[in-house]
Amino acid sequence: MLTAAEATGRRVRRRAPISLQQQYQQYIMQRIEAYKHSLSRNELMNLAAESTAEMVASLEGQLVLTEVLVLESVDRLIAKRIKLPSYKRWRTHFQSIREAQREPNRWGLSPHHPVVRLLHRLEPGDHALLIGTGCGAAACLLAAYDVQVTFLAADLARVEALELQLASEALGETVEAYVVQLGNGWLPPIEGEAHLVMIDADALRTLTPAERDWLVTTLQKMTGPDGAHALMAGEGSPATTLLAYYDGWMREHQSAKRRAGTAGSHDLLLEKPCQSDNTSNESDRHKLLDARD
Repeated sequence: MLTAAEATGRRVRRRAPISLQQQYQQYIMQRIEAYKHSLSRNELMNLAAESTAEMVASLEGQLVLTEVLVLESVDRLIAKRIKLPSYKRWRTHFQSIREAQREPNRWGLSPHHPVVRLLHRLEPGDHALLIGTGCGAAACLLAAYDVQVTFLAADLARVEALELQLASEALGETVEAYVVQLGNGWLPPIEGEAHLVMIDADALRTLTPAERDWLVTTLQKMTGPDGAHALMAGEGSPATTLLAYYDGWMREHQSAKRRAGTAGSHDLLLEKPCQSDNTSNESDRHKLLDARD
């Protein structure tokens, strides 16, 4: 994740976007896996048998069949059955599709949404932790920007619905979704530090004070220096109820013009201070945040 200063163009981005060839391979595998999940066990066994019979007929005993060969043959059969496009044909349509997926309004998010305001700082491969069912739309948008997303919610049906939506959009490669009871003192491990944490305040409403303390402080520890937390207001759960946990964090202040008429006007965006920052650096970041208002 870029710092506020780097995002203004003073430095080049640290990571290159994933290549089109890699994205095509991800798209193919997602479509194949989604098709497999739509089949019953008997249908899968019949598919494997059909694939094996074709291989035996074509190889005429010249090669010993292995599990890997059978799996590859099944994938090729599925690709043919669901008529997956060639790389050349896919590439022709990919750019317009991905551009549409990177539009916040495609997912029902306003231009003033905290995650939307951070998009210019996020890089491919950055990690985001999203807590609560209200973060589903943001998960789709971040996936379109090749951000590694870990999505946590207690509602199984909502998690499964998100996974199906991501698969249909070929965006599931960078998203891991978990059904988690947030009060049980467990969070899935992530590789490295989180660059963005998004918390749906409604997801914390039923937690005890001790459970809420543990969850928020753990998420803060998992967040890297200069990382950001987006606190999202829920029904009857204002984001400001979590502000007491963010002493010392830098809060983005919205202008009156931005707040007026905005559905998410009570959402908050806060940045974790870097331990080595001095007073002048903190002042510089505040100016950069205020300049966007």
